[in-house]
Amino acid sequence: MTTQNSKRNELKQRDVSTGHWKKLELCFNIGFAVILTTVLTAFAKDRFVSLWPVDLSPSYCSKFLGVILLIEIIVLLFLWTFAVWNEMNILKKYFFKYIPQQPYQVAVWTVMFCLVLGLLGKFSDRIVVCSAIFAIYGLGDIWGQKIRNNQLKDVLRKMGKDKYEETPTQVIKSFYLERPQLERSASIMFFSFVGLMLAQASLFNESTLKGKWLECSAYLVVILNIAIGEIVIYRWRRQRDKILKQYDNEHVQNE
Repeated sequence: MTTQNSKRNELKQRDVSTGHWKKLELCFNIGFAVILTTVLTAFAKDRFVSLWPVDLSPSYCSKFLGVILLIEIIVLLFLWTFAVWNEMNILKKYFFKYIPQQPYQVAVWTVMFCLVLGLLGKFSDRIVVCSAIFAIYGLGDIWGQKIRNNQLKDVLRKMGKDKYEETPTQVIKSFYLERPQLERSASIMFFSFVGLMLAQASLFNESTLKGKWLECSAYLVVILNIAIGEIVIYRWRRQRDKILKQYDNEHVQNE
């Protein structure tokens, strides 16, 4: 009788967990659709055509950097999408039973942040708007990480000692809780504000040569900000995935 009740409770818990994951996957699919739609509207052929003929004027430099920023943002959005999908699969694989029910606000914020990310490409030729949006995204990223970290800490407290000491658990804990991810997001937000200030300064000197070079400087700050931030997180993800892959291979061989 006890065994039957235990199995029934286990099946019930699995059904609940499956429902939680389906909702998370729905949020991801909605977010991906929003991103894809906004990216497609941002991709303007005229901006690429305007780069010919080539000249070395500050105005041309500004247009060129705007196109570079557009390409970088499009690449960033797809990298971000696949990174989120991969991390969802990692958590699903190792923490399937432990992920709690997400509040409905998560779905709302998912759509809003995906829309914000998509709008980055739309306004990549307006550095004031683009840097402001990226600064807002950095703030939202910090907020999202705080929620995720609190939920992960609750999960780690609830799991048994054997599960807690497993290699995947320690790797996931190290990636989310011990890496300086909040500091990375804060740095991205700070340099986004630097880009925003440079862009604002360029508006006050719009009719002068100084204004154009300030605008180019703002573009460079935002472009480097995105690139360096992504390189850092890519290295962390690659190290995490390498250890998890080694663990899975050893686990399969032992079985």
